[in-house]
Amino acid sequence: MHLTILLLVFSMLFLVFAVLKKAEENDRDAPTDPNWYDIKHFREAADIIDDEDMRSMLDACLEDGELDAGMTMRAWAMIGYLQDAPNSLHNPVARSTSLKLATALENLLERLETGADRESINLVVARADAAYLAYRSYFYDLIGE
Repeated sequence: MHLTILLLVFSMLFLVFAVLKKAEENDRDAPTDPNWYDIKHFREAADIIDDEDMRSMLDACLEDGELDAGMTMRAWAMIGYLQDAPNSLHNPVARSTSLKLATALENLLERLETGADRESINLVVARADAAYLAYRSYFYDLIGE
């Protein structure tokens, strides 16, 4: 009986030691920069729509008043990614600029779908452009470019 209890205690101590050792190893690999997740988010979002794509998308909206299906799909993917971003972003400025850009892009796509007049499209494009510039300038400041 005493041997069983002693064996149980030692096995529990071994498990606790193993968990602590693993946590220490994982912590050593963790990024030390608190903005690491924010920068990772920005780079992943740029994989969906980068600066040139955003410029061409906004220009196409101004010139044609519509987007092709591929760019519309990428814009909706970007919106979804930006709307999910606040769950993982560290900095409140990063969260707010991501959400503002998502809202501006969503408003732009909704106006294009409803066939709004040229003036309202121009206004929504200007808002999306301003939101993208704020988003981009914040993250470029963050990564030092």
